[in-house]
Amino acid sequence: MRRTLTAAVLALMGLGTFVHSTALAAPGEEGTLPPRTLGYADQKPERLIVNGTAISIRQAPWQTYVESTIGSRTSACGGSIYDATHVLTAAHCVFTDANLPRPPASFTVVAGVSNVETPAPGDAPQTRAVAAVRSHPLFNPVAGPGSPDDVAVLQLATPLNLGIPTAQAIRLATGGSPAQGTLAGITGFGRQVPGQQPNGQLYGVFTNVTNPLICGGPNNALFLCVTAVTTSACQGDSGGPMTVGSPASLVGVLSFGPNACGPGSVNGYVNVTAPEIAQFIAGNANPPLAPRGGSDITARGIFQVGQALTCSPGTWSNNPTFTYTFVNESTRVALQSGPSPSYHFRQADLGQTVACLVTATTAGGTGISLTEASPPIAAAPPPPPTPRLTVAVKPSKRTIRPGGSVSFAIRVSNRGSATARRVSVCDRPGRGLVFRGTPRRARRSKGRVCWRISSLRVRSGRTLRVRLRARRTNRSQVVTNTVAARAKNATRVQATARIVVRGARARGSGHRASLAG
Repeated sequence: MRRTLTAAVLALMGLGTFVHSTALAAPGEEGTLPPRTLGYADQKPERLIVNGTAISIRQAPWQTYVESTIGSRTSACGGSIYDATHVLTAAHCVFTDANLPRPPASFTVVAGVSNVETPAPGDAPQTRAVAAVRSHPLFNPVAGPGSPDDVAVLQLATPLNLGIPTAQAIRLATGGSPAQGTLAGITGFGRQVPGQQPNGQLYGVFTNVTNPLICGGPNNALFLCVTAVTTSACQGDSGGPMTVGSPASLVGVLSFGPNACGPGSVNGYVNVTAPEIAQFIAGNANPPLAPRGGSDITARGIFQVGQALTCSPGTWSNNPTFTYTFVNESTRVALQSGPSPSYHFRQADLGQTVACLVTATTAGGTGISLTEASPPIAAAPPPPPTPRLTVAVKPSKRTIRPGGSVSFAIRVSNRGSATARRVSVCDRPGRGLVFRGTPRRARRSKGRVCWRISSLRVRSGRTLRVRLRARRTNRSQVVTNTVAARAKNATRVQATARIVVRGARARGSGHRASLAG
C-alpha cells in the first residue's frame, strides 16, 4: 500500500459523504476534527453480475463454479483456480445457514465452462469432487459475508488439467493493494437480475477500485472496494475473482455487496494482497495480522496560518506503525507525509481545507483512517503590539590623552508599538577606560554601570550620560565603550563607540592610532 499512498490520498478526498461535527471550531479557535463518516455498507448483506457482458471461459480461464448440496438444498458460489488441486472461494460459501461447516463431500467444482447449464462450443468441462476444505481461522461464520478473512481454500480430490485455454491457474498479485482508481475485472455465474435465478452463463464487467473505507470500515486493511456506474456483482457471485493487469493477477475474492445489486453498488472483496490473507492461502495457519481500527481518529488544532493541526490515530489492534498524511482537500495534494503527527499551516494553505489521513501498517497488512476536513484555514492574526528598543552611543571627543576624560551620551529609544517595561541600560567600558564615579541614579556591578527605567513609551527615549577616564599608557590604542539595553518584553540591543587614546611615546614619534576597521 505504501507505494500507492499518493494515489490513495488523492482518491480518498472526493469519495463518500460526511457530516460536519459541532466539534469543529471557527478559524482562530482550537477545534477537533472527528473521523469522516463514509457510510460503508453495514447492513447484513446477501451473498453477492448485473448488467454485465456474457463472456467465454477463455477470457477468464481461472473462474470456477462451486456448488454445495446438502439434502435438498443447493448453494452456488464462484471460485478461482489457485493451482491444479486448489480453488479459492469465500469462507461464507463453506458454511451452512446454521453457521456449521459444509462437509467436503457436499461440494462440486466445475472448471472450463462458459455456461454451467449448457456448455458452449469450445468449452472443456472439468468436474471435481472436494477432498478437504480450509477456511481462514479468523473468519466468523456468525458474522458472515463482510466480516474479515472471508476466504477459503478447497482441496480437490483429483487435479485439474491446467495449461489449456479453458482452465488456467491465476497468480496472486504482489507489491501491495492496487491503487484507487485502478480498472479491475470481476466475473461470475451469479444473478443477472436481482430476485431472478441466474441463467448459468459466465458474465464479466470492468469496475474501479475505490476507497477501502467505504466497504471495509475499521477492517479496511483486509478489503478492496469496487464500484461501477451501471453494474454490480450479485447473488451467486460470492467467492469469485477480481483481477487487475495484463496478464491478469488476482487481487480479491468477492465477499459481499448490497442486497439489491443495483447499478453503482459498492462490492467488497477480500484483499488477497494483504499478508494476513495471502499467507493463509499459501498454507500458513497462523498468518501475521493486519491492523484493525482507526474509527476514533481525531485531529486537534487552530485552523489558522502559523498554527498547527495534530492528528491522533485512534485505537488500533495488532500494534501498527503509523504514517500521517495531511491533505489539501481542495486540490487533493498531499501537503506532508511521514511519522510526524503534526502539520503547521502555511500561507499557501490560506482558504483551503485540510484533513488528516492515518496509514497503519503491520506485517499483516495496511489500513487507513481519515478525519473530516477542517474549516477553511484563516489568515494569521496581526502581530500583537511589541516594543522595539534602539540604543546609540556618542562620545564627546574622538581622541584623548592618557589620564584624560571623555563623556558618552547614551540614547535609548522605543521605536516599537507597545510600551517597553522594566528597561535596563548598562555601560561596559573597554580595556583602557575606567569610570569617573558612578553616574546619577546608576549602580555599579561587575565592571559595569546600569540604569533602570520603569517604562519607556512608544516613540519616546531617554538620554543617559557616563564619564570615563583613560588609563596611563605610553602606546596609542583604540578603546571601545559598549552599551546594551533590554526590557522585560523586548529583546536585547547593543551599540559601541570607539575612541583613540594617544600615548605619550606615540606623540613624540608622530605615531597615530586609527579608528578605521
